[in-house]
Amino acid sequence: MIERVEDFINVASKFYNEKLEELGENLRREARGEKRKEAEREERRTEELEKAGREARKKERREMGREEKREAKKQDKREERATEERKEARGEEKKEAEREEKRTAELEKAGREARKKERRGK
Repeated sequence: MIERVEDFINVASKFYNEKLEELGENLRREARGEKRKEAEREERRTEELEKAGREARKKERREMGREEKREAKKQDKREERATEERKEARGEEKKEAEREEKRTAELEKAGREARKKERRGK
């Protein structure tokens, strides 16, 4: 009888440990999702600020003289190149984050599959 109780406790312990592991995976997945959403919101805010800056510069240029307009256009081109570079860098960061998230999801899935296989094998 004591052996059966020990077996029952061992099975229950494994079950609850697995449930805790799955809960941890779910929490980490949700945290990654929130981090991704925050990065997307930040990117939209940055794009909106850049757009507002471009509009403000256009408005200022309308009131400038010929030479000032030429200088302003040169400055705008430099700023546009810098903006493009920042946008490309953000794109690379986003791609890397997506790759990392995919690797993490695959590792978690492999862990779940290994635990399922272990349960079936015993």
